[in-house]
Amino acid sequence: MPSVLTILGQIGKVLFQKEAVSLLNPTMFKVKTFNMLHGSCVIENKLVAFVYLMNIHKGVFSISNLETLKMEHCSRVSALPIASLDDDGMYQEPWNANPN
Repeated sequence: MPSVLTILGQIGKVLFQKEAVSLLNPTMFKVKTFNMLHGSCVIENKLVAFVYLMNIHKGVFSISNLETLKMEHCSRVSALPIASLDDDGMYQEPWNANPN
């Protein structure tokens, strides 16, 4: 999802005061029932987890320290509308795909 990756990169550049940051292992899931994207990645050895609501174009991104497992920062984000989501490019899993 290029729009969310851009948001993640911008948050990382501002928080870590760098010209560029790398996003490691970005993972996103589309939850159609709630019109939501949920995911995570690692930036500068910090775990970034997020929820982005596509119908109102707003989300919450939290940054946690991987060593202490404590949340260090939280950002609310508003973005321009996402033109289209290609379902083939998104992971889609039911809530309990493998109960065992």
